[in-house]
Amino acid sequence: MAEYQLINTPTKIKKVFTLATTESAAVKFDVSALPAIEGKTVTRLSIVKLNWAVMSGFAVRVLFDRSAGIPAEAMILTGTGSWEGQVKDKGTGNTGDIQFTTAGTAGTYWVEMEVVAHVD
Repeated sequence: MAEYQLINTPTKIKKVFTLATTESAAVKFDVSALPAIEGKTVTRLSIVKLNWAVMSGFAVRVLFDRSAGIPAEAMILTGTGSWEGQVKDKGTGNTGDIQFTTAGTAGTYWVEMEVVAHVD
């Protein structure tokens, strides 16, 4: 897997991920590793922008690592596309990290994701 960080400010992070195999619950954004915002600990993230290219017959599931309060899957990426909006983590429990799980036979994906950090 290759990972490139394009933006890293206290509240906005943008990364590009590429992979040519399968993975399960692979952490892409680790909430506990993010710097504090004005002295407050980051507790959750919102996905605000995505661009992707996923090989045919393959899918990337984007998940928040939570035990309650949100759907199991925030998004499923297939084919090529882009999206802009906001999917806010409103769940509770576990870490709140953003994870990818792939489905289908081993394939290749490229995902560019921008997130916004929040403190409670």
